[in-house]
Amino acid sequence: MDSRIEKAKRDLPKLRRFADDLITIVDKLLSQPIRYKQDDHLAFMALGFTCAQAEHLKAICTLVDAGFHKDAALIARTVIEGLCRLLWAAQKPEERPRLWRMFSIIDDFRIVDPEVWKTNHQLAKELKEKLKKYGPLFYTQKAKQAAKEGKPLPKDPYWRDWTGHNICKICSDAGAEGLYTRIYRDVSCWVHWSPRGIGSSLDIEENRVRYTTQAPENAATALATGFQALLETALLLDSKLELGFSEPLQQLRAEYIRELNN
Repeated sequence: MDSRIEKAKRDLPKLRRFADDLITIVDKLLSQPIRYKQDDHLAFMALGFTCAQAEHLKAICTLVDAGFHKDAALIARTVIEGLCRLLWAAQKPEERPRLWRMFSIIDDFRIVDPEVWKTNHQLAKELKEKLKKYGPLFYTQKAKQAAKEGKPLPKDPYWRDWTGHNICKICSDAGAEGLYTRIYRDVSCWVHWSPRGIGSSLDIEENRVRYTTQAPENAATALATGFQALLETALLLDSKLELGFSEPLQQLRAEYIRELNN
């Protein structure tokens, strides 16, 4: 048996226990009244991301327990995106988290039905005013050039997402190249239905095919990634709002490193 699979099988019970321990701490953290200043965009962002990462780790646990290991890894890919975007935003706390909140205006622009623009004049007016004020923050280079030359803007002149960068650059800037190259990119073969992604689940012998959902290495990766993402996100939230959970979170991290290294 592959040594990686053997190690994953040995680590799975520990990883599963640490996931439960972390979820218990974070649930307690989130169950208390949490207050923050309205203009503290990083605190608001960290709060939202902590809630989402907790949900993701719970989903990973559910899928691992049910034996759907590769789908658990799909969620691990998502938690990497969330963690790296939050760490990236925290590098410029006065600027980037505000962009994240302001991008809701671009989301509104993209989801409002064209018919609503024609019939709901008040909504259309409010959205146009917001787009006029904040939209230029998210102009693509093509849109910026058009605005500079006084030409009509593209039909959708805004960034694809609030960062203005692809996930590879975000992970790199956040110091998480390892998560991107070892996990995020590797799971892409399953996300995009590639021959490697599907083929790894098929055991072909003579003319018979057997499909398996079991992949201990994917399960271990998913649990470890979900644990790291929730831990780092919760620590950032606690550091911003001084919620009193830094010590138990740090203790759990130390235990995790000690146990897994052994």
